[in-house]
Amino acid sequence: VNFTLEAAEGCYKWWSTRPEVASIEPINPSDRQCSQRAVVVAHASQPARLTSIIFAEEIAIGRVLRCDAIVDVINEIEIVSTTRELYLEDSPLKLRIRALDAEGNTFSTLAGLVFEWNIVKDAEAVGYSDSHNALRILKFSESTYTPPIYISEMEKHGKQGE
Repeated sequence: VNFTLEAAEGCYKWWSTRPEVASIEPINPSDRQCSQRAVVVAHASQPARLTSIIFAEEIAIGRVLRCDAIVDVINEIEIVSTTRELYLEDSPLKLRIRALDAEGNTFSTLAGLVFEWNIVKDAEAVGYSDSHNALRILKFSESTYTPPIYISEMEKHGKQGE
């Protein structure tokens, strides 16, 4: 899972206290090896909550910024939407995934995680016996929505994301 950090002004050198947990990669570094943006890459090596501190030092004045990176196990997944009802011939509904840890904290990002979306018949849905046949899953590229870049990249490789 990747997450982009950005500093408003200046040029920063980036580092992580525990790169085995969360490493940091500058985006478009200058010839002085500094940048305003960097990507945090989470490395899940064990099924446990791990932390790393990400630092960014502005090279001209020495100002240091700090960010805590927490890599944890997903305990629960919820599907989030703007409505609970879908109507035939309506415009597509964008569904998202929210992941929670064991303490109920929401993950900041799920970017890069692959999910498989399926429509299944709900045996408890009385009066809607054929609804699973009337629905289909659209790729973002087939809809009017503009997806994040990582979703477009996943779809190019035949994968689905959050």
